[in-house]
Amino acid sequence: MVKSIPIVFMIFSIWSEIALAELMTQLSRTNIDELESVQLTIRANGTRSVEELDLTELEVNFQIMNTNTSSQYQYINGNEQSWVDYQITLKPKKPGQLVIPSLNIGTAKSKPINLTVRPISKSLRKEINELVFFEVETSKKSIYVQEQLIFTRRLVYSNGVQLYNEIPGPPKIENALVLTLGETKSGTTQRNGKKYGVVEQTFAIFSEKSGFLEIPSINITASVRLIEGGRVSRKGVRVSTQKIKTEVVPVPSVYPKDKPWLPAHAVILSQTITPSTNNDQVNVGETLERRIRVRIDGNTGSILPSLSSQLPANLFREYPASPVIEDDMSGSSVTGFRTETSSVVPLQPGELLLGKEQITWWDTISDELRNSKLDSTQVSVTGSPIQLKNTEQTESIISEKKQTDNSIEAEENRTPSLSTKLSYWKEVSALIISFAFLCLIFLALNNKKGNENNREIYRNLIGSTRTKDAKIIKIALQQIQSSEIDQRSMIVFTQILTILNDYLYQDKEDTFLTKDDQKKIDSLTRELNQLGIQQQNRRSPYALPPLYNH
Repeated sequence: MVKSIPIVFMIFSIWSEIALAELMTQLSRTNIDELESVQLTIRANGTRSVEELDLTELEVNFQIMNTNTSSQYQYINGNEQSWVDYQITLKPKKPGQLVIPSLNIGTAKSKPINLTVRPISKSLRKEINELVFFEVETSKKSIYVQEQLIFTRRLVYSNGVQLYNEIPGPPKIENALVLTLGETKSGTTQRNGKKYGVVEQTFAIFSEKSGFLEIPSINITASVRLIEGGRVSRKGVRVSTQKIKTEVVPVPSVYPKDKPWLPAHAVILSQTITPSTNNDQVNVGETLERRIRVRIDGNTGSILPSLSSQLPANLFREYPASPVIEDDMSGSSVTGFRTETSSVVPLQPGELLLGKEQITWWDTISDELRNSKLDSTQVSVTGSPIQLKNTEQTESIISEKKQTDNSIEAEENRTPSLSTKLSYWKEVSALIISFAFLCLIFLALNNKKGNENNREIYRNLIGSTRTKDAKIIKIALQQIQSSEIDQRSMIVFTQILTILNDYLYQDKEDTFLTKDDQKKIDSLTRELNQLGIQQQNRRSPYALPPLYNH
């Protein structure tokens, strides 16, 4: 019980110190001019503890220029005193009878104080407004939901004006996307025959909901040089913008319900096929790169829908890559892009059409519904057709392609892109790949050599990579036989040919692979071997054992 006495005494002492704390408030002046500032001092007696002040209520009528705190302690002739002073420099936002509200410090409250703020003369106000001011404008008074609204903000100031802080950045608006267009521009301009400095900012705003879009006001503090009664003085002024409200209307009723909402200035579709199909014929089995680029003016690329059309599965094999979405915000408006790329392999000869595309959108300039179209591209294909067994097999291949998209894309990142090589060995590789397809089809009908022969061929292929000679590896590759066409095998087969032909059909005297390419070829040939084993498992109860254990 005795030990608890110090603790009780300590608690009582702390409570006594808080209870004895009282607040004293004082203003440096109670009457000031509109452009002047005043210092508010709040003293908390009987404490040395500094509290954090909530000045939210003060900010309604005052601009808080500065805050400072100091703690003091005195012990004289056995008497002790302690206090904390809070000093706040305030600048009124408007003239009139203003009230400095009661503020809380711990459990104590300060008393409210009245302040008289005298307005400046109209002539002085006009003079200040001509020295420094904001200009704001929007591109439209009413916009559709998700439509682009251009907001421009300019600070115009004359010679001798000093800016105390930088102009704030993009406005913060709920339920809206705000993008900065270009860089902040600084320069000079003319207003009423006078030369001014100017700082200009431009933003693109996209409202995500209908109703009203409110752009909040901003303010900066500046110092201007004034002449009053023949004397030059410098005054601090607060320059603000006005709030702007813009109506946001919903999607028009005439817009198709089954189409994604797409407001824009323009939507343009373009297509490129590599290698070019304008003059040359394409062989069955040759890989083409099809790239469709959609450009949208006045909106972002992320709003563009994916292209829905698919090539006929009986005429083409198509391997799409992930779309690339980009935005250009360097100009006076947002321009978005969506690029969809796919590798296309024709399966049948003839005049084949790469399907057309269409995007429905709303023209925000003419305020009407529009459709942007991409016409079909005709491809002249020669060679023998690649026959699939039936529709069920076709659907199986498409399903397998979708499941292996991610692994194919990752593998393409580790090996050279086929499209970057086509321009070098187009003519030769077309013959080689076509010959390889024909060989595989022919050999699919003849499996008399048996599993032992196939195992020997794969062993020779894997062993040939150790020579590092592209010629030897290619000869071994061409000996591969399979009982049926396998989609994944052809992808790996083509990747190997891509690397080899880079050595065989370039202006290179040396056909020996680099260390990196040898590793790639070795990995791909082993994968081709494993795919051959899997094919044997699917068609025969006698599977080939793996040649090498990893």
